[in-house]
Amino acid sequence: MEQKQKTVPGTIIDGNFLAAILLMFWHGLKEKGYDQDAIFTRNKINPADLRNTETRIDVPTRNRLFADILKTTGDPCFLLKTMEHWHPSNIGALGYSWLVSSSLRDAFARADRYIQTVTSTREFYFNEDRDSFSIVVDTDKPGDIELHVPELILAILLHMVRVSLHRSFCPTKITLATDNPECIYYFKDTLNCPVVEQSDKTSLILPIDVIDEPLTYGNQDLAKLTDQSLITYLAKFDKENVINQVKSKLLALLSSGNYSEEKVAGELNMSTSKLQRVLAEKETSYRQLLLEVRQSLAERYLLDLNLSLTEVAFLLGYSEAGSFSRAYKQWTGQSPSAARASL
Repeated sequence: MEQKQKTVPGTIIDGNFLAAILLMFWHGLKEKGYDQDAIFTRNKINPADLRNTETRIDVPTRNRLFADILKTTGDPCFLLKTMEHWHPSNIGALGYSWLVSSSLRDAFARADRYIQTVTSTREFYFNEDRDSFSIVVDTDKPGDIELHVPELILAILLHMVRVSLHRSFCPTKITLATDNPECIYYFKDTLNCPVVEQSDKTSLILPIDVIDEPLTYGNQDLAKLTDQSLITYLAKFDKENVINQVKSKLLALLSSGNYSEEKVAGELNMSTSKLQRVLAEKETSYRQLLLEVRQSLAERYLLDLNLSLTEVAFLLGYSEAGSFSRAYKQWTGQSPSAARASL
């Protein structure tokens, strides 16, 4: 069958997302008797920020929090089990825009169009054929599989679909790129999805006929209002676009060894002096952005035990492992080998 694929784009290379998404985990920890504020605080997240619609959390911080929660609870599926505390408002205006969409196709189109108001990283894409509509979650990010992030994203998407249709709605099929029996059990029994298969993809497959079915709470007037709010937010967010562009270029160039300021400026069709001036206006610099990209990528690469420290150093643009080790120790106070051993 002919397939149409649409990818939700990402922009910021180190990734960030709305802090409010983490509220479900805060409530889940509280419900089970853990000191939720202490857990968030020791991972450098202010619990008060979870209710601030302007606050965004970077992905490395999220991963540290997730790893801490799983270690503290001793439950590899604890994050999934907090789904009962999820609410569409956790994704801000996009959640409300979803609720008043006229159909699931309309809702997914909004998710595509405005995803950057929630997360700057690509998390999923859509496939459509004559019989089905699939949402496939990205499973390529280092560390995500171990933390069960793809399953968590899939559970949130299923929840949003059920809010729009009805709570007992069952997709045609769910595929999970995990062999953890507890997570598979969670989808089969707790979420009442009988058709769950292990696969190399994590996906939610819906029958095509529900995609264009008119939704009970669709409201075009309210949808226009929420869309305007999302557009306003994006306009504000895009002011940081040059920073995103520099980080994206650095990601593409680091492993080549040719990632100089002059090279990056040329890639952006700017002179070096103009790039310096634009970044200075945003109170940053090429050197600072290079540092941020390297620190963020180092966190991810160290989670991938298939990469040697020499390979990590090369991917970060260092000519030898010793230079990376010295830099990492300067950033964190410990060597990369010690950091990896503590994971």
